[in-house]
Amino acid sequence: MTEPEKPVVSPANLSARLFGERLKALRKEIELKQSVLARSTGISEDTLSRIERGLLSPNLDILRLIAERLEMPLGELIDFQDAPKARATINQQLAAHILYLKTKTQDEARAAIKVCKLFLDQARALNQKPRKIR
Repeated sequence: MTEPEKPVVSPANLSARLFGERLKALRKEIELKQSVLARSTGISEDTLSRIERGLLSPNLDILRLIAERLEMPLGELIDFQDAPKARATINQQLAAHILYLKTKTQDEARAAIKVCKLFLDQARALNQKPRKIR
């Protein structure tokens, strides 16, 4: 019997998962229960759980509500650059994915590399300062 294939991780899925991990870590850091955060932001506990597990990407309104409840600027909530825990998590995930790729065919590895390049291109674009419109 063959091992079931892992789903391809798109840049959007990876972003949702990383944000979810960051949100959960921030919430636990201030000892805030998931149910309390959900109730105080007006979103369901199921929705918040799905966000924290990376199964759902929150819209801007939800992000704003969460940032207000956590008493932090929205930019800080979604900024992973200064988050050592998030960086360590990313490094661990990359190491695990590299080990996983070593078990795959060259074509499968190339496809995964293309997804990574797309993700990095999107990340670079997000980090660039917006240009003034004249």
